[in-house]
Amino acid sequence: MGSLLIKPVQRIMKYPLLLAELWNATPSDHPDNRPLQEALTTVKIINININEFKRRKDI
Repeated sequence: MGSLLIKPVQRIMKYPLLLAELWNATPSDHPDNRPLQEALTTVKIINININEFKRRKDI
């Protein structure tokens, strides 16, 4: 059961890479540029929180 729960966490850790590529490929005047930047910032914060939770759990 534990291995099934690991997959979504591993997947979410890759979202910043995907969003960063999309954001870098999006022209600055495109309407999606700002939302992509905000999504990238948000998912980075989420990943920091996940890592912090995992670190605290391991202590």
